[in-house]
Amino acid sequence: MEDVVLALLFSIGSLLAFVWFGYRGAIVYRLYRSVSNGGGSDRSDLVDGRKATVEGDIVIEQAANETYPGETTLESVPAALLLWRVRKRKNRSDGWDMVESGLESGVFKLDTGGGQIRVDTDWLVKQHGDTGIDSLTPSDLKSESFRDSLAAKTGVVSRYVYFDRFRDTVDAMKTVSWPPNSYQHLERSRQNYRIEVAMAPEAKSLTVHGQVAIEQGEVVLSGSDSVPMAIADTGIESLESNLRAQMTTSGVYAFGSLIASAAFFYVWVLPELPL
Repeated sequence: MEDVVLALLFSIGSLLAFVWFGYRGAIVYRLYRSVSNGGGSDRSDLVDGRKATVEGDIVIEQAANETYPGETTLESVPAALLLWRVRKRKNRSDGWDMVESGLESGVFKLDTGGGQIRVDTDWLVKQHGDTGIDSLTPSDLKSESFRDSLAAKTGVVSRYVYFDRFRDTVDAMKTVSWPPNSYQHLERSRQNYRIEVAMAPEAKSLTVHGQVAIEQGEVVLSGSDSVPMAIADTGIESLESNLRAQMTTSGVYAFGSLIASAAFFYVWVLPELPL
């Protein structure tokens, strides 16, 4: 009987994974369609209310990392965007598990060569939660959520932001200003925590997809539920390629989860049910 219950739980868990990966794949597909039909970045293409994909060099007005204390590589250069993830492991022989992730944004524009465009990242930041590196708590690092566990399997931290790679790794115990009791709690856990960071620094080329708004003569690019924002630091072709790859990955995991759910149910659960 215990084996049947265990198989049923695995079947339900696999079905939930199928739903999650399917939902994630659908979101990425919608974003891919929006990006591929997003229009150009010429001034004449930037019409109020329309979607557009713009490429330009970052001009920072307020850095995302300007409030950090200046003691780690997090503050090495001013950054318009800070995409981060926290990973942990107990022993050196263990793999690193992602337990938390987030996006922090400054105030910045893109210089396209034909003018500057302000990027409003409010919607984008909300999609990554409200937690910042400097507001992490021990409960944030305690264990990975079901969502983070599934997201880690895809190898992608964000559905919307694609940076070339995570360039900096810092010790979470030395980066966050923990209260004394929190620090002692983490020390007793004997876990190793590290923060991996990808940045968008000043003057770096950035590709941004979103919805155009003309506000007092200024062009603003933002995101919304109807026109999601996407950002990459390797060009429009790379952004589309990343989205296609994520669609494929989500589809493969969704299909595999559905097969696993059906197998657990039909092989171990169904034969034990009273008919």
